[in-house]
Amino acid sequence: MKTCPFLWRQSEAPTSGLLEKSADLDGAGPPAGRGAAGGLHLDCLGAVCRFHEAGACQIERLGKLMSGEEIAQGLHLATAALTDEIRTALDCTAGPLRAIEERLDNLPAPSAAALPADDSGWREQLEKRLTDLSERLDSWRDGASAQTAELAAATTGVGLQVREVADAVAAARETRDEAAAASAQWQQSLQQRFEDGEERWENMVLSLTELSERIESSLGVVQEHIVLEKAQRERDNQTALIAAAKRENNAGVVFYHQGDLERAALRFEKALALAPEFVEAYNNLGLVETERGHAEEATHHFQKAIELDPTLSASYNNLGYVFFQQENYEEAIAMYQEAIERAANGSAAWTNLGNAHFKLGNQEKAREAWETAIELDPGNRKAAENLSRLLQETPA
Repeated sequence: MKTCPFLWRQSEAPTSGLLEKSADLDGAGPPAGRGAAGGLHLDCLGAVCRFHEAGACQIERLGKLMSGEEIAQGLHLATAALTDEIRTALDCTAGPLRAIEERLDNLPAPSAAALPADDSGWREQLEKRLTDLSERLDSWRDGASAQTAELAAATTGVGLQVREVADAVAAARETRDEAAAASAQWQQSLQQRFEDGEERWENMVLSLTELSERIESSLGVVQEHIVLEKAQRERDNQTALIAAAKRENNAGVVFYHQGDLERAALRFEKALALAPEFVEAYNNLGLVETERGHAEEATHHFQKAIELDPTLSASYNNLGYVFFQQENYEEAIAMYQEAIERAANGSAAWTNLGNAHFKLGNQEKAREAWETAIELDPGNRKAAENLSRLLQETPA
């Protein structure tokens, strides 16, 4: 006899059935105490069940672990497996029954003497027991078939819900993918617009930079031109002023030689008003003040002329003449020597130097100075007269 793969036990309900666990998508099962059929109480076989391991139902654990399409696939596989098990169990039950029938058929017919006088009761009892057993087997088969059908229906319903959920998930995924694609396209468009705008801004900045450089270059040229033009204008103005100042200075020289010191001084002052650094006008005005006897004013004008042009020999010579009039012969000699060092032809300065030495009693130095003045300018009448007088007064 084959061994049955399942062991069953009678439940507390009027009829017994196969262990069944309902698993909804939200994880909730049927109400406690009631089965899927509404009137059956389904008891777990516990440790004797081949799907009961480590104190828990493995089918239930698998149902909790799986979700979505896996649940439907698992239920279909479980349904197929349970169907095979039911068929095997039916085969296991049918085998012993057939063996019993064969044994009964193989039993030798009892003799009339061995049979009870009235065997109808015994046969009826045996037939009744066989009939009950067959009815119970049919009932058990019908129950198993009903349970299988209910399980298939439940599996079908779960599969439909799973498919609905899967369709909803697929639609959500499609919507999400469309949204992601639209977002990516929008981001790409925004990035492209940003890059285009950035490129335009860069080009604009480059253009503005180039334009700014050109403007700066043009401004530099214009400013340089303005500076040159201004400098040229100033030079022209200065040239014009100097020219006017020279005219006034020349007019003053004429008045000076005419002995008109007042008009000469006015001309020299106008020349200085036109050209405040006109050295000749300062020197000439100093001569006018010297002739007027204004030694302090004359000294100031000569010193100003020397400050503006330290190389002008005449200013030193004229300042020495002021010191000479003040009988400050030592300072006069110093100024004459400064004039001689700066003069290309200092005949007048040599003459004055001789005069200062003569006042100090240095007749030999005076003679040498006058002789040098005559050598530089043979027409120097003053030096010749002074030298002649000295030679007449000095014994041979």
